[in-house]
Amino acid sequence: MPTHFEALIARGNQLLEMGTVLRAQQVFQEAYRISQKNRDLLIGLAWCSHKRNDLNGALAYLHQALELNADDTLVLRQIGWCQYFHGHFKDAVNTFRTILRIDGSDIDAASFLGLSLIWVDELEEAQELLNGVLTRDAANVESRVGIAMLEVRNGDNRSAIENLNAVNKAGSAHSPEERQYFLSLMFPAKKVPET
Repeated sequence: MPTHFEALIARGNQLLEMGTVLRAQQVFQEAYRISQKNRDLLIGLAWCSHKRNDLNGALAYLHQALELNADDTLVLRQIGWCQYFHGHFKDAVNTFRTILRIDGSDIDAASFLGLSLIWVDELEEAQELLNGVLTRDAANVESRVGIAMLEVRNGDNRSAIENLNAVNKAGSAHSPEERQYFLSLMFPAKKVPET
């Protein structure tokens, strides 16, 4: 039987998944008054802040979670994602590099490092990383999107379209939420076209 504290965190995560960010934040805040030393709670609060476009608030909670374990790659990944989706690409590069120093097999960190490198014009390294991820996981959405972005930059629109179609065929962009995520990879920190 979960404790009241654990139940609050579970409920907050459930509300966050349902898209009721304000209510989720209220539930997480209630749990935060009980204890401020729980990684899952701090990540939940960070995502509430992120969803409200409050990067500083999100990073504050994530850095508080990082104080619990400085090598926590899950928390570092959350920091990197926030940096990426808010357009802080140089910071995201540094964060994802840190993760890969801790765990060189982290596919998510490698794919997001590749995406971040595209935005700071480190295209050769991005290409190498993204191809390496696709060698290990041919269906990796983030890497396929990154390769397509590189192909567009190189004027190879046909290959870019083939890569993006491969993502669609894999069933990765069918719901409105998945399409929104897919577009946010290509247009971080910018207004994403409505689908």
